[in-house]
Amino acid sequence: RRCAEYLLASQRPDGTWRFATSDVWDTALSVRVFRGSAAFDRSALPAAVAFLVAAQNPDGGWPYRSDVESDTDTTAAALLALLALDGATGAPGTAIRAGLRHLAEQQTLDGLWRTWQSAGDPPVDDVIAHVVTALDRHSGRHRIPLTAARDWLAGRYAEQGRWHAGWYRGLPYALAEVLPAFDAATHKGGHPAARTLAETRNPDGGWPVEAGGPSTPAATGLALAALERGGVHDATYWIPGLGYLLETQRDDGTWPGVPLMYGPRPLLTHFPTQNHAFTAEGLFAGLRHLHAAGRAAAHVPEAG
Repeated sequence: RRCAEYLLASQRPDGTWRFATSDVWDTALSVRVFRGSAAFDRSALPAAVAFLVAAQNPDGGWPYRSDVESDTDTTAAALLALLALDGATGAPGTAIRAGLRHLAEQQTLDGLWRTWQSAGDPPVDDVIAHVVTALDRHSGRHRIPLTAARDWLAGRYAEQGRWHAGWYRGLPYALAEVLPAFDAATHKGGHPAARTLAETRNPDGGWPVEAGGPSTPAATGLALAALERGGVHDATYWIPGLGYLLETQRDDGTWPGVPLMYGPRPLLTHFPTQNHAFTAEGLFAGLRHLHAAGRAAAHVPEAG
């Protein structure tokens, strides 16, 4: 009886059921993308940070949704979301230190991380990159060795010719999340992976989830974020991409989306909050790109 009551209570108005909720992951993602926007910082950031701090598990990690087991991916994402908020907006240093301890405890003997606390769970590109990036950003707070993890990511690219995300479909997400673990400045003209992604742009200005497919707003937003992080600044990619995002935005400020997150495997799930964040991420990257281009143009001497 209790099982039937739960199923009836969780049924959506359209008669369907959702695979899962992901309130902690979605909140961390939204903070990472929108932090710095005056309206978001004023109206949403304090409550979002308080929620993340309260959602932390006793082991120091964070779960993808409230009240389940901590996972490495969400822990790294939460640490990135809380970056530079120590002692402000309700983000105590104790929560950050506990999260770093959790990542240290979860590191495997070969210097990598699994998503889940299970010996049978293999490492995946996006999770390793999130951990490396989070630990890089909090470098003054720990002594966790990262060389093996960074070498593993470089080896994956050398072996496969690209990175693959374990939790989301598509090249744009994989590159947007893995490239921050590397220094794009070491590659003249941008990281080769970002240059390859740039060439998959469609004639409508947008990017597909995978080369040859139709453009989607989320894939385009992620692609622009990846170009920024990979050091590709050619306006021939940026201007059409931003135009595509402006043209596809709905009157209510959102964008149409397609299922991107893996689960229940081998199926995919569409999360509107994630779709919105991924798409907006490209607009924020575009603003930074345009501002940087404007500053560069202002310093170009006039021909005389």
